[in-house]
Amino acid sequence: MSTLSRRRGVVSACVALLCAFGLLLAAGSARADPGTNGLLTVSDTTPTPGETITVSWDVTYTGSDFAGQIGKAHNYLGLDKRFSGGPYGDLSFVTGSCTGDLSSCTVNPTANTFFRGEVPRVTAFDQTRSGTAQFVVSAGATLGETINLNAVSTALNADGSGTSVIFVPLPITVTAPAADLGVSLSATPGPPLHGRVDYDAAVTNNGPDPATAATLTTQLPWQATGISAAGSCTYTSATDQVSCPVGAVANGTTTHVTFTVQYGLLSIGALTATSTLSAVTPTDSNAANDSSSATCHALTGPLISC
Repeated sequence: MSTLSRRRGVVSACVALLCAFGLLLAAGSARADPGTNGLLTVSDTTPTPGETITVSWDVTYTGSDFAGQIGKAHNYLGLDKRFSGGPYGDLSFVTGSCTGDLSSCTVNPTANTFFRGEVPRVTAFDQTRSGTAQFVVSAGATLGETINLNAVSTALNADGSGTSVIFVPLPITVTAPAADLGVSLSATPGPPLHGRVDYDAAVTNNGPDPATAATLTTQLPWQATGISAAGSCTYTSATDQVSCPVGAVANGTTTHVTFTVQYGLLSIGALTATSTLSAVTPTDSNAANDSSSATCHALTGPLISC
């Protein structure tokens, strides 16, 4: 036999061994690569206690991992406890929330599969099944707790036998609620010779969570003599401060706190007022935008420009 023939024989043998090894790896693997065969996403990876999250499945049945799932009587997409899935004790399924291909959605806390929804039978490679379901994070969930959402694709015969493919877990972390409230103060002079300034503090919630309450305190210059048209705001003459409660502010919305300040006849020069937010519920995540100032100028008390 020639040297070239012997080399060709060695190469052919190596190729055969490599192919066999690859087939063994594929047969022994039960883990799909997210984004290739299956993709699991969630609406919020840092949910707060009591928040509702949406979990989405998008699976294409292709590749050796799914070979055993073609033609089975029942196909399911769900969340699994195996391979680092869970713990799911702080998640509860929202009944009736399944969409897309998911139907007959059920939760079984004692089984390997925590949640599953049946999808139309897969009859050939390259078919796709997708859907969403909603879950509520327990109001008593521990802050900082990590829950691994582990997607599973399961196919069962009529007798209950079948195969499962487990995806790489997608972790979510329970976080404390926070609302970034910011304030912007503007001032408008009243009619000439009236010696008054109208103030408007715009309070905006930049999220991510709704704010349920806050306090707005405005430090006025010493020349102030009182307030009017103040709604629920109160004025303390000893400190020249106006205190106003701020009600609920939804994420992405703005509320306005307004009041009018009267200035005395001897008011001359710059009149600077500064509004500051405090006691924000839940905790304000950004203190940098919690204060805002507006300056007017008085020639005399009755003549003020802003």
